[in-house]
Amino acid sequence: MTSAGLYHVKNPAQSFSPYPSIRTSQRCDWTTEKLVKLIDISHMRRIGILQWLQVLVNYVPALAYLKPEIARRFRSVEHGAILPLPRNERTLVHPLSTVAKNENITSEFRDALLDFFTQLGQHDQDFVNRLIFVAGDGLTYERLLQIKSYMKDQTNSLRRFDLIEPILETWHTGWTNLSQNFETHWGDSSHRDPSTLGHSATKINQKKPSNLKKVDYYPALYSAFLVLDARMLDCWRLLLGANDLFDHFLSLEVKKTVPSLVELERHAETLYQRYTTRSAYYSARAGPRNGQGIDLIPTGTPWSQVRPEASSKPVQPGKESAEQEAVVQFKGDMSLAQSMMLMHDLMLSREFAQSVAEGDPGRVYEALKRMCISFAGSSHSKYTFYTLETICNLELESSPELKSAYLRNMLVNPSGEQWMEGDLHLEHLNLELENSIAHKNGEWDDEHIRTVVAPNISHFTTLKNTFREGLGLAKRRTKHTAPHSRPEIKILLRTYRDEELHLFRTGRCYGDVDHDVDTFAKGYKALYEGKMSKFIVESTARLGGQERSRAETLEDFMERVVNIGDDDEDMDDTGLFASMRGSVRMDDDSSELIVNLPGSEPRYEDENEISDDDE
Repeated sequence: MTSAGLYHVKNPAQSFSPYPSIRTSQRCDWTTEKLVKLIDISHMRRIGILQWLQVLVNYVPALAYLKPEIARRFRSVEHGAILPLPRNERTLVHPLSTVAKNENITSEFRDALLDFFTQLGQHDQDFVNRLIFVAGDGLTYERLLQIKSYMKDQTNSLRRFDLIEPILETWHTGWTNLSQNFETHWGDSSHRDPSTLGHSATKINQKKPSNLKKVDYYPALYSAFLVLDARMLDCWRLLLGANDLFDHFLSLEVKKTVPSLVELERHAETLYQRYTTRSAYYSARAGPRNGQGIDLIPTGTPWSQVRPEASSKPVQPGKESAEQEAVVQFKGDMSLAQSMMLMHDLMLSREFAQSVAEGDPGRVYEALKRMCISFAGSSHSKYTFYTLETICNLELESSPELKSAYLRNMLVNPSGEQWMEGDLHLEHLNLELENSIAHKNGEWDDEHIRTVVAPNISHFTTLKNTFREGLGLAKRRTKHTAPHSRPEIKILLRTYRDEELHLFRTGRCYGDVDHDVDTFAKGYKALYEGKMSKFIVESTARLGGQERSRAETLEDFMERVVNIGDDDEDMDDTGLFASMRGSVRMDDDSSELIVNLPGSEPRYEDENEISDDDE
């Protein structure tokens, strides 16, 4: 475990009071509609438009001069920023002594927390009655909530863990969202449909993840963002009426008629509305409707129905003819619609990763709200609970001062150069610590490990990297190929152009016309039809009924949250995250998010693997 300094807390006494003024029955009245209303639609639109501009200026050399301006807009509260933190503010990190305890055993988890409290100067009969932020990945977050419930009958607030304010760390959350996108959009094994991730990955020789529910983070992030870039560039090509986007801008540069930022911004607004909104997705599925929606997208060549591959499974009489009739009557374009939703979902993943690297927890939280609803429409049910609990805690049960302190300390910047997720930084230190323990053939609770190695592990890591650089042994940074010159981009752009992926082709469908990849809509429906009520009942039971009004009986409360449906989904995501390598950083001179794959660049602390023990 690691302790870190807290920053930008305006009123510490009020911010960290263990008895905030907002502890009412609001959770009982929480609804899916109220959750959706928390999403800032105008901010989502501004960020979406900026992403359309970002991808164009990052790939087109003639527009490279606009990179600083786009980067400034992402960091400006007038455009994209919400709660930007100082870019070079270093987070003071103090690793604590190790404890050989298992967090999955309640008594041992309790003892570990009390040990950490003692190291922080909080003793059983001598402690400061102020909240302590304790952050962790999803499993740790769940254990923290449970321990507070289990210990509520103890003698003092320290032993009841009233002083703990659990924080859900963001790295594992973002990884879960990325895995959800791969699971939703990969497609079948035939890879006939050009809208699927699997089709694009096959074209650029990217292998299918061994498990779509727990992809290797950095390789998957690289592939996903590469596909997203190529599809957005293909849409730019169509809007500008070009056969080759790069040749088009090269010609404009020679003629000195390159569009201004104002004109490009107007085009970006059109592209955002036309290709990356949920309304565009449903318009593409429905087909032309009196000059609105999909009619604004150029029409491609007539579509010829593709017959499904032969199957060894017997087909029920009448079923095949019914499916064929449905395809014939279909007036929409499923491939175009699914590509739209893929871009929509991956833009959220990019915003989440980019807002972390930018050091803007306000944007991180805004993206988290949308992810929460999408998780409810996927197989990642545990993260529905984790994110719902986080949002309820911040919106309903925290004072404004506590919420501000929570958000402003959601991210860490140990180097003073790059903001990152706290759980990712801790994983770096843990792996370095594990290497030291293995080298010494020791145990986590050995005296030398506890008193010497663990408290100084951050310094040891820094010294090792410094020695490597001084001796010229550090891994060299590979120079990134100019984005527009990447062979993968050229292949994907040619594929999308030949397939007319982003042109409307009436009746285009490679499978079931009813197949729906809108996890947000599915999540809303699942929450509305029972998951939200189930969450309210379970969470208020854990809290001991603190959110019920004193005049309300348990029977009255249960009466108000009826229609609780059984959840047949597998709630156990244990083992979700496998080991991985790589890094994500923001380019210093532009708004580009750089995803470094294994071996392409040394990581912040050291090239270590991330353990899957926690999840």
